[in-house]
Amino acid sequence: MTKSKWIIIGASVVTAGLLLTSLVSARPGHGRSGWGGPGAFPLRVLQHLDLNDTQQAAIEAIREKHRESLTGLKKNLREARQEIMNRLLGESDVEAGDFTALQAKLNQLRSALFEESLTMALAIRAELTPAQRAQAATKLEEMRARWAEKRAKRHHEGCAERHHEECAERHKMKDKDG
Repeated sequence: MTKSKWIIIGASVVTAGLLLTSLVSARPGHGRSGWGGPGAFPLRVLQHLDLNDTQQAAIEAIREKHRESLTGLKKNLREARQEIMNRLLGESDVEAGDFTALQAKLNQLRSALFEESLTMALAIRAELTPAQRAQAATKLEEMRARWAEKRAKRHHEGCAERHHEECAERHKMKDKDG
């Protein structure tokens, strides 16, 4: 093979890796929001607040108002990711430039999803009292700590027995630094 073909293959592999990383990091369900995107209040946090009937009805109305839009945006985002994957894994030759429009579409959809989720979150926030917002923040921190413990436990269970102590030490150092 000529040097230029190797460069093209290398660039294609790097591009595919970057796109796959982008797709994996943006999969549905890989955030802490409960309703469709970053910026939304996690449903589990709201369940722990002492919401009165008026607040519950208002929050449900807010969720309902945004549900269709969020569902459509998530569907379009999945379809855009699938289109990228189909092109990456298809039989025809592709180049990085072939994905420019799809990447722009993906970015636009992510941005729209964030904006819609944030709009909904702000509306929900307006229904909460300052004490409830403080309670929600505390509860969210507790939940994050539990999630981190579960992740660490799953990871440590996956470590080979002979590397377990080394792995645990590495994580202690990482926890101190991070």
